[in-house]
Amino acid sequence: MTLAAIDPVAPPGLCILRSAYTVSSTIDRLVAMVEQRGLRVYSRIDHARIADGCGLRMPPTQLLLFGNPLAAAVAMLEQPTMAIDLPMRALAWRHDDGHTRVAYVDLQWLAQRHGLPDSQREMTEAVNDSLRTLVCAAASRQVILGLRGAPEPQARRAEAIGARRG
Repeated sequence: MTLAAIDPVAPPGLCILRSAYTVSSTIDRLVAMVEQRGLRVYSRIDHARIADGCGLRMPPTQLLLFGNPLAAAVAMLEQPTMAIDLPMRALAWRHDDGHTRVAYVDLQWLAQRHGLPDSQREMTEAVNDSLRTLVCAAASRQVILGLRGAPEPQARRAEAIGARRG
């Protein structure tokens, strides 16, 4: 999967990359992938809409909170301060250059920040790899989502062409 490079000037602990989609579509894709993996979506916060309600204009900016309740509970039992940073989250916003950016917190950095014991490192690494895969896939045009019950666009086109011929 080819993506724009992760932002080398991201704040400590954040991984930022460029999405090929709008803010809303990036988060929509991430929600679909999260749900397909059986994870829980806790909340989707539209910061631009909230700002608009306060009379302020903000470029599209959305935050998604999601995760595995069991994995989060295990981490919080090991280190209660982890609760301040869980569940996992991804932030998508329209950058000044007009392109969408998507960011997530590196879970290995988070584990180090909270002093999670070495016994949790393997699980943290595995969950971090899954998180990276989800966010990169949501941002990439090379990953095509299959919507439940709906054929992919190429299949619909082929069906339409076949129906005209038949």
